[in-house]
Amino acid sequence: MSGDWGKAFLSRLALVLFGVGLALIVLEGTLQIGAAFVGARPENQLSWTGDKWQVLALGDSNTYGLHLDRSQAYPKLLETLWNTTSRNQHINVLNLGLPGMSSSKLAKDFHRMLWVFHPQLITVMIGANDFWTVPETAAESPDPAERMAAALWRVSRVYRLFYMLWRAAQEPADLQITAGPREGLRRRSWIARYGTYEFELGWKHVPEGGIPGWQPAADLTRNLETLAAQAKGAGTTLILLTYPSENGWYGPTNDIIRAAAKEAGIPVVDLGAAFRPICPEGRCPELFPDHHPTAVGHERVARILADRLMANAGAP
Repeated sequence: MSGDWGKAFLSRLALVLFGVGLALIVLEGTLQIGAAFVGARPENQLSWTGDKWQVLALGDSNTYGLHLDRSQAYPKLLETLWNTTSRNQHINVLNLGLPGMSSSKLAKDFHRMLWVFHPQLITVMIGANDFWTVPETAAESPDPAERMAAALWRVSRVYRLFYMLWRAAQEPADLQITAGPREGLRRRSWIARYGTYEFELGWKHVPEGGIPGWQPAADLTRNLETLAAQAKGAGTTLILLTYPSENGWYGPTNDIIRAAAKEAGIPVVDLGAAFRPICPEGRCPELFPDHHPTAVGHERVARILADRLMANAGAP
């Protein structure tokens, strides 16, 4: 009798598991079809849905807020401006811009950033440091569980759905930036902590004589296209920003950003073009003598971004 009961239990369990598996397959297919439909819509149209959008601001010292308190940099100003003026849901902007950051260093950690932060929107202002820092190659997390989770995030919409529901029930993590020791007037290393995750970030100066076969302009173009492709694969909107200044390395870098955006169809906010009329020869209250944005310059950047995002979100 007990044997019959055991067989019946196993049969019912198998039937339940089959039903759950079938439901997950159907749900996965439905979500994949929905994602393909959304991806077929015109570019640059942002879908502002959900409780609060996670925005990740990536870049170098121009995003970090060099010479200023980080609360004066455009990522924080954008968050405050949006949340006080927009009728859409609020946003949370994380500033992961760090002095010395290059496009290759960003590309190296980008897959992991997508997995750790899961942003709906990413802004990227990068490239000016590519011409004097040693390029890096992509690397995966040393944690097997993290690599598996990242792989599931890339291929499974059901996993994304349940993960986002789980994350919504958790306390939001804070982004903490710890600077390494000074070397003369500069810092070469930084550690970014977000919850239990860490990113070791930094840079090395290109040695005298350069690097054999080194082509920073071509590398920058390729890295920008890689970032956009990976963001698209993760269901994240990525917007490129040109630098506010057109002087020094910023001018050639802005030209590369514009060309890469046009060639790959990447949304771009041309800050250089917006600042050009008000900063002839790079001299204006919006820029320091070294051409980093001043507090006034960061306010202008935040306003330009807010206007662009509000327009694409269908807000007044």
